[in-house]
Amino acid sequence: MDLPFSLRLLFSVLFLLECSHVEAASFDYFTLAFQWPITYCSDKNTNCYQKHIWTIHGLWPSNKNRRNPDYCNNTFDGSQITTIEKSLDEFWPNLDLTKKNIDFWSYEWRKHGSCAYSVAEVNTILKYFKKVLQLAEQYNVTGILSKEKITENNFNTYTINKVQSAMKLKTGHKSYITWIKNRCTPLLSEIRICFSKTFDVIDCPLPAQSIEIKVKYPAACTKNLKSSKEGEYPTTNTQNFKESPSSCGHCIKPKPPDNTTAVEVEVTSLSVFLLIAFGFVLYVFVQKCKRSSYEQISDTMRSDENQLHPL
Repeated sequence: MDLPFSLRLLFSVLFLLECSHVEAASFDYFTLAFQWPITYCSDKNTNCYQKHIWTIHGLWPSNKNRRNPDYCNNTFDGSQITTIEKSLDEFWPNLDLTKKNIDFWSYEWRKHGSCAYSVAEVNTILKYFKKVLQLAEQYNVTGILSKEKITENNFNTYTINKVQSAMKLKTGHKSYITWIKNRCTPLLSEIRICFSKTFDVIDCPLPAQSIEIKVKYPAACTKNLKSSKEGEYPTTNTQNFKESPSSCGHCIKPKPPDNTTAVEVEVTSLSVFLLIAFGFVLYVFVQKCKRSSYEQISDTMRSDENQLHPL
């Protein structure tokens, strides 16, 4: 039986949508991204929540040689994660205080999590967020770096290679490390761990190439701030970073010789040079005077001699 043209057109559209959905959900591996809140806050012009633990950015279905899938399902039901909401608030917060945490989770699920439906361990909203929390606990980036003496501070710098080595000691594989440019020193930004679809750690296909680049692992801006509780800093407006970057350490470099000492050395060197020059000029002047006196004496003696023995 022939279907009306309108129905055939409708079925064709639905078929194409279904095919595009399946194609979009195709991926090779997972990327688990952690972000350093202090760096995030230093780069934003908005109210920002500073925590000094690495927080979750997201778990992303990823591809090696093609575009990553996204927005495979644009719906989100927040009621499914109420049982784990407290943990999500702690380890997966929205660092932008102008938005709610639930907004961040909704965005991450709709853009990334919904495309992981082909993997049974993360094919529902609750399972997806539970799995991410479990992986974040297993691979505690804050602890991994601290164990290798890589700690937040506003003076030291670390090479990407050192950060990479610290991560590899824990995971056994190469992570993907990012940083943001800064007018003084680049700031460590994100660390991403890659997993197979069975959640075994694998080498990230695109690890950082500039392994010798030095980055700062910035500490929280503590000027006029007090720790609210272990692992947290109160909220602050990141305009402080723009107005007074030195107070947050972003532009404080390791001190070479003290500036005062350097100036003193320069002044001392100049004084010695001037003293030597003055001594040389005085020596030349004295020698010239001696020579002039000698010549006068010689002329006088010759004159006297001529007078004693006239021609």
